[in-house]
Amino acid sequence: MNLFPNIERRDSGPRHLDKTADPAIGYEAAYLDAVTRHTKAFDACDLGELVDDKMLALVKAGKALEVGQLLVQRYTQRIDHLAQWSAS
Repeated sequence: MNLFPNIERRDSGPRHLDKTADPAIGYEAAYLDAVTRHTKAFDACDLGELVDDKMLALVKAGKALEVGQLLVQRYTQRIDHLAQWSAS
């Protein structure tokens, strides 16, 4: 089935340059690569940016479970945001 009848497919070029290919497949691969890349590049400086007054208050109160949950939530959001930005 030809989804784009008015666009000629270029069989001589590489698949990633084919504008008639499903863009979701390419984006998904680029997103997963970006997640891996940003996860490996995450360091102590990035971790410091996740800490704020709310996190410090939880640490002072001795609420380790809440600190861990908040830290994982912020880490996941940060990696997802960076990956979406660089995969697009």
